[in-house]
Amino acid sequence: MTVLVLRPGSRSQGYHGILTQNGTEVPGEKGDVLETPLGVVVHEGSMDERPYLWSYSGWLLKAQNVSETNDAQTE
Repeated sequence: MTVLVLRPGSRSQGYHGILTQNGTEVPGEKGDVLETPLGVVVHEGSMDERPYLWSYSGWLLKAQNVSETNDAQTE
C-alpha cells in the first residue's frame, strides 16, 4: 500500500491511498471495504470525487476503535 501526501505542509494537505497486490493496482469504488494483512482498508473514492483538496481518496486504513485496541492490549 502506498499513501501519497498531496500538497504536503499546506492547509490543503490531503491523502490518496493506492493498494496493490502482486504489483497490480487493486481497483475500488467509494465505500468498498477489504480485509488485508495490514488491516481493514476502505476506499474513499477517486481523486476526482474529493469534495475538497484536503479530503482523503483511494484506499486508506480504517481506524480501529479505541476500545478494541485497549481490549487487545489487555488480553
